[in-house]
Parts: sequence; structure tokens; C-alpha cells
Amino acid sequence: MKVAFISFCFVLLIVVVTSCSTTPQVKDVKEPIPKTVETLTRTDIDNTIIRNLIIIRDCYENELNKNPESSGKVVLEFTILGNGDVKDLKIKSTTFEEMTVPKCVAREARRLKYPKAKDNKEMLVTYPLVFKNSLD
Repeated sequence: MKVAFISFCFVLLIVVVTSCSTTPQVKDVKEPIPKTVETLTRTDIDNTIIRNLIIIRDCYENELNKNPESSGKVVLEFTILGNGDVKDLKIKSTTFEEMTVPKCVAREARRLKYPKAKDNKEMLVTYPLVFKNSLD
């Protein structure tokens, strides 16, 4: 079985409004969720993560409540199986001093479901996520 390798960079900016009682909303992706694709692409992976930004963002926002100066990068490495499941996810690296955010992000990313690939290839993915308070 062939394994494809893709590396991505995704910057996640979090807006924290202390004087407002509502949490900023992430726009919904208008594209339908594909159930099966010929071959999994970068766009398929990005769209899956974008559709789930709220749960990933919550990991960082919980940290911001404790430490408003917190920011950092989490690099995840995982395999997407041909059926869309995530396997062997690990935190490849992080710049966060505490592991609370990286562990939370990894836990949520492990639950993501990607489109099935007709070619049934496994894909090794390295995906950096950068968390920065946009008010800084």
C-alpha cells in the first residue's frame, strides 16, 4: 500500500473580545461534505479542519481564559486511512510551554472524519496549527 505525504500550514487567529458577551463565530463552509473522493487532496484535508475549527479553537480559548498572553504552534502528524479515519496521531512538536492546548487539539483532531478515498491510499499528514491572540 502506498503512503502519500502532505505537509500543510494553517494559521488559526483567535479574536478575543473581553467586553462582549458573545464568542466570535467561524463562518460555515458552504461546500457539501464529500462522502467519497477519487484521491484525498490538500483541499479535502483543509476543508475538514475548517469545518471543525470551533472545537479546535475552543482548546486555545480555554487556555486564553487562564493566560491571555498564551500563543504557540502545534504540529500534528497523523495518517488518514482510505476510509477517512485518523490513525497514529501524535504531537510532532509544539512551542506551547504547557501541554494543555496541544493535548486538547490532538484529542479533537483524532476524532475528525475525512472523506473516503476511492484509491484507498493511506496519507501521512503533517499539519501545523498556529494559535495567536489577534488582539496582540
